[in-house]
Amino acid sequence: GKGKELTEWLPKSFEGVGCAAVRGTQFTVDFDNWSNLKYIGAYAFSMMPNLESFTVTDDIEFGLRKNQQVPDGTSNALQGSGLSVIDLGSHPTSIRDSEFKGTAIEEIDIPKSVTSVDVWAFADCRNLKRVTFHGETALHLVPFPACGIETFVIEEGAKITSDDQNPFRSQTNTTVSYPAVTSLKNVEILGTLETSRTDMTTETLWKNMFSPSEQLKEVTVSDANLQYVKAETFPKMENLKVVGDDATFEASLAGCTNLKTVDLTGCKKITSYAN
Repeated sequence: GKGKELTEWLPKSFEGVGCAAVRGTQFTVDFDNWSNLKYIGAYAFSMMPNLESFTVTDDIEFGLRKNQQVPDGTSNALQGSGLSVIDLGSHPTSIRDSEFKGTAIEEIDIPKSVTSVDVWAFADCRNLKRVTFHGETALHLVPFPACGIETFVIEEGAKITSDDQNPFRSQTNTTVSYPAVTSLKNVEILGTLETSRTDMTTETLWKNMFSPSEQLKEVTVSDANLQYVKAETFPKMENLKVVGDDATFEASLAGCTNLKTVDLTGCKKITSYAN
């Protein structure tokens, strides 16, 4: 398929691509003009280096393939491809195990419809710089190992829960070792980020996720999340912005020796209990 566009090579009547049908080929694919595409089988477009962008629409059905690790099935339709732009649309309810593993995506907006992101969903996405959540989403185990995330955003009204001690932590199995995410530079948490585990606190989750990133200097939080902003969580923080009506400081900024600015212009009330 090198030098060929798949939709020009296929008959115009083609509506679907079966399991692994063009996996590993060098076709380009003009998804935007493939208006009658209705079905994408498991691994259908995986390992295709010349893909560029893809938009999930309500008309497309994804086939699933079961295995021992994921008995309910996963599609892995685009795993390991050259896709740099993926628009999830507004209807997906989950992002399954290894769904976009190894793709070249640069940023991802996870819509309100997505209620779960499974283990290794974005593993080894080295070019992934920005992740934004818009709804109530559960993170299962470690969805983001070996990602280059620089900006992590939870929009106002969104709620993210994690059932792992750190969804950014390193991962190792018998064949591969993925490093932890330590590339964060900017976090914006206006919604909720909490643990669903009974053996740890939400404060510990924040510390596990953010403290390893030594370049993390820009922090924006809602007033409700100000309680989690501490030196041990953001040791290199230089600029803090608080959004909300009531900014209550306890001892949260004690020890933040790199802190240069605190922006409270969006707060109506400021309370401090710090010594």
